[in-house]
Amino acid sequence: MEELIRTPNFDGLPSLQDLILKECPKLKEIHPSLENHTSLQYVSVWRCKKLRMFPTITHMKNLKDLSISFCPEILEFPKIHANMESLVELTIEYTGIEVLPSSIGEHCTNLISLNLRRWTRIIEIPSSIIELSNLQELDLSLNDFSRLGFSLSQLTQLKVLNMSSCEKLLELPEFPSSLTTLIADYCKSLTTFGDCHKNCRWLCDVSLKGGSIINDGDRLLESMLEACMAIENHYMFLRLKGIHQMAKGLTPQLVRGNRCTLQLPENWCNEFSGFLIN
Repeated sequence: MEELIRTPNFDGLPSLQDLILKECPKLKEIHPSLENHTSLQYVSVWRCKKLRMFPTITHMKNLKDLSISFCPEILEFPKIHANMESLVELTIEYTGIEVLPSSIGEHCTNLISLNLRRWTRIIEIPSSIIELSNLQELDLSLNDFSRLGFSLSQLTQLKVLNMSSCEKLLELPEFPSSLTTLIADYCKSLTTFGDCHKNCRWLCDVSLKGGSIINDGDRLLESMLEACMAIENHYMFLRLKGIHQMAKGLTPQLVRGNRCTLQLPENWCNEFSGFLIN
């Protein structure tokens, strides 16, 4: 569809459930009739570089998954004026949108997955996302903010947080106790965890590849060990970029020369099946 400039009127497709507009370099307009389609469940718009506006999604009562990616001319988030109870996945990546409207927190309360990667024009993630009480996965990677400025502890269902390649990130937000997976690869300005993980009971999968020097990594490891003992299969993953990165990133209490020392819980030999340092 390389020559498509405007989509046709969608009124003749009342049962339309899926719409995918992929790599339409000349597309400038999606016909406004799309907003009246109550049967739509999945909409994906990808690499439509001249598209300037997306219709309001208020009447798309059955919409489950909305993805708008690599559409840099879209400057405004689709309008929402009513509850979107079916919407569980939302991806807004690399657009011209500068402000995430509060209507997401107000009307998209059943969201499970929220992807806000590559928001190149935004320097602050709005605190309204903490209203998404059912959110389980949050992707804030490839952004330019230095800190969130608010705690994520209210997201009591959040399990996976991705903040990779946030090169200006100086500190991590406070995590909810539900968090199991943290991905913070290539966060070159990040030097400390602080107390962000103090309430994490299930944090057992952490990736810190290609980052800066972490000064308090031993506390993180101790917290992860406690978590892995609490979960049923007793597993723990800590991904670092080679043993040299590990030696730089963790304090002398944990690493001395070519040795790595860690205080293990009681009866660990009955619970652990092995250790892998890669």
